[in-house]
Amino acid sequence: MRAAFAELTTALDETGLAYTAPGERNHEVLTDVGTVKSTYCLPRSMQPGAAALAAGVPCLLVDFEGLREYSAKAVAAGAAARWPGVRTLRLTFPAPGIAGEVYAAHIALALEERAARERLADLVRPHLGDARAVGLPAVLGIMRTDRAAAHLAEALGVPVFEVPTMPTSVPGLRLKNALERAVAARGVERRVHGRVVAVERTGDQFELSVAATPAPAALHARAVILATGRFMGRGLEASRTRVREPLLDLYVSQPATRSDWHRADLFDARATRSTAPGSRRTRAFAPATPAAPSCSRGSLPWHDARAPRLGAHEMRGRAGHRHGRRRGRASRRRAGPLAESLVTPFGWAVALAAAVAVGGSLWRAASWLRLGLPDAPSSARERGRCRVG
Repeated sequence: MRAAFAELTTALDETGLAYTAPGERNHEVLTDVGTVKSTYCLPRSMQPGAAALAAGVPCLLVDFEGLREYSAKAVAAGAAARWPGVRTLRLTFPAPGIAGEVYAAHIALALEERAARERLADLVRPHLGDARAVGLPAVLGIMRTDRAAAHLAEALGVPVFEVPTMPTSVPGLRLKNALERAVAARGVERRVHGRVVAVERTGDQFELSVAATPAPAALHARAVILATGRFMGRGLEASRTRVREPLLDLYVSQPATRSDWHRADLFDARATRSTAPGSRRTRAFAPATPAAPSCSRGSLPWHDARAPRLGAHEMRGRAGHRHGRRRGRASRRRAGPLAESLVTPFGWAVALAAAVAVGGSLWRAASWLRLGLPDAPSSARERGRCRVG
């Protein structure tokens, strides 16, 4: 595992995105809501913040007018118990063309320029006070983040760090670009906007049918990594009776009945441990089978497939209607099987709302006819004229 982390961070460093080297302990990082998150490796631009948090030194958190996705005051309030020596500062970003509602990506592009960083440093410097570190939202450039952070730190005389922001974030964009460059340098060909719709095994080869634009394509591989996600990513499909994995038809562990798909509590641990549909894995990350849920690699029908855990969180989060669980089950038994399989309480609520809406429309139409109007008014202005008349 350490070797894997080292290989990943080295590859990212080669692309220009520096991460901390794997060490003996996790780092604790301040988040955009003021909580503290543990992480093993983090961007170098965030490392001074982890060090300042660990030391508890006075810190100045800066945000920008119009940047809705980040609030220095919210971060400071959330971190007050853990990091009491934090002050905040809100600035108007010093760049032409960036005003009103601003976005992190726009600020990051502007801070690629040295002149913009110098203007920002000039605005922050008078407010430093006793601060021994300055925190900014994660906007210190997109391609040359380390250079931007080092320049600001030199201009201010204290370490400068980034605080992660909510997705979609500039650090996520940096990581995506870096990974694309890293895999391209290693001979990986990326195909985007194409979905694998079928997999066939011929000898030691897999043939993958890709539904791509402008024309379908066929790919051949010696091994397949199955990382298709859950329901939103179409890695799992649900019918009225069961959940299945559509691509390789792997065994999907799931509750015996549909009524057990949901829990009243969104964070019920049983939804993950025992009742959430998903593809179980062996220790070798191979998909298990119903006969041998922890089977060895040699007993699998797809020896070259590797399956991540599928299904748990999304199935746990799907809208379930389990209020009054026992009473609801009893009433469904009295009403018969159609009540359980076809009509849920939510369905009845939607039907009732639709009926009320239709009834209201009919009542309004009858009112206009009773007044002898040739046509119902189609706008607020026409309705106003009718009332005045």
